[in-house]
Amino acid sequence: MVSVAKGGQIDLSHSYYLVLLWNTVGAYQLFQYKLDVVTSAKIVSWDFPRRVLKGKEMEGRRLKGNDAGGALVEWYGESGGQLKYYPLATDAVWASEPFHLEPLPTDTAHSILAKVAAYYPGKWKDANQDQP
Repeated sequence: MVSVAKGGQIDLSHSYYLVLLWNTVGAYQLFQYKLDVVTSAKIVSWDFPRRVLKGKEMEGRRLKGNDAGGALVEWYGESGGQLKYYPLATDAVWASEPFHLEPLPTDTAHSILAKVAAYYPGKWKDANQDQP
C-alpha cells in the first residue's frame, strides 16, 4: 500500500476525490469527496445485475454497490477495471460555485496544429518538409 499509515509515501489523510460536473450550456462545478467511498458504517448491497442483449437476458458483467440512495459504485472488471462512483452532491466536503470556462480563441495561433508545431518544432519541420 502507498499510504504513509502503511509505510508508504503518500498521505491519504489529505487526499480526496475531485469530481467535475458540467452541462450542455457550459456550466461547470467542482466537488471534493473523501476517499472512504465505502466504509463499514455505510450499508451497501452488492450484486451483478443481469443485462439484456439482443432480447436475451444474460449474466451481468459489472459489480454494483447500492446504498440507501441507490447506485453508489460500479466496477467493470472486464473493461480495464473501471470504477464509477456516484456520490450525492450533499455528501461533498466542499463544492465550488458553478462557473463557465472562457471560450478558446478562434485564431489559428491557438489551433491544435499550432500547438503541435510549438511543442515539437523539429519533428514538425521534418514532417512538413514538402509543405509551403
